[in-house]
Amino acid sequence: MTLPPAGDEPKYHSSGIWLRAAKINHACIPNCVRSFLGDLLIIRAARDIPADTELFMQYFAPTEDITRSRDRMSEWGFICKCALCKDVESTDISELTRRERLSAELDLMASAEVLDAVAYRAVLKVLEGSYKDSNSRVPKLRLAKYQFRLARLLRKSASHVVIMPLIVDAFRSLGYSTTGGISGTKTSRFTIKRWGIMTLEVVDALMYLGTIRPEAAKYLQIAYRIFAGEDWSLRVIDGRNVTGHSLGNP
Repeated sequence: MTLPPAGDEPKYHSSGIWLRAAKINHACIPNCVRSFLGDLLIIRAARDIPADTELFMQYFAPTEDITRSRDRMSEWGFICKCALCKDVESTDISELTRRERLSAELDLMASAEVLDAVAYRAVLKVLEGSYKDSNSRVPKLRLAKYQFRLARLLRKSASHVVIMPLIVDAFRSLGYSTTGGISGTKTSRFTIKRWGIMTLEVVDALMYLGTIRPEAAKYLQIAYRIFAGEDWSLRVIDGRNVTGHSLGNP
């Protein structure tokens, strides 16, 4: 899977009105995800949703830049007060500025001809320490971004045993609860106990795991279905069946 360049935002070339979907409110930490197949709007649950629970979806991808997020929200005339927004608001501006600086360092390292993985990990550790509660279920979007990036950069040079913990850490940074999968042994099964924020990086990471961990195939299929609205196009990626089993006819 090819991810868009860092900093790029998706371009939207069409618009429409879907009357029922238009009633769904925004949340930076949503419980459902929308996708399009032509002019068909598909909304899928992104996690287990109890009966009679209000549905929420992202009107736009959230960031830790509260000013930018509020500018986007102003288009709809509301201010989000979700756990993520409250966490960013309560964080000292100096800490947010430090995260920006650390992010710039990581971007520079990632663009180097030869990656210094040791130095990257050291800066990543400092970035992780900038969050007040490392065990909080509030998503750490910036941290997850750079954890996923290091995992991708190491795919051609490092073993699965090195890459797996990075992916697991990135999942947890996005609010996922996972077990197993770190030791690289057949007895350490990778399991998603609780789903977090669904992003393209999550799908990409599960595509990688689907090639080395048979038990990850079902999670890849679920994630792809949530993100893309369907799963039949997942059948063959780069000439191989990444799910390890037939997905049936489209």
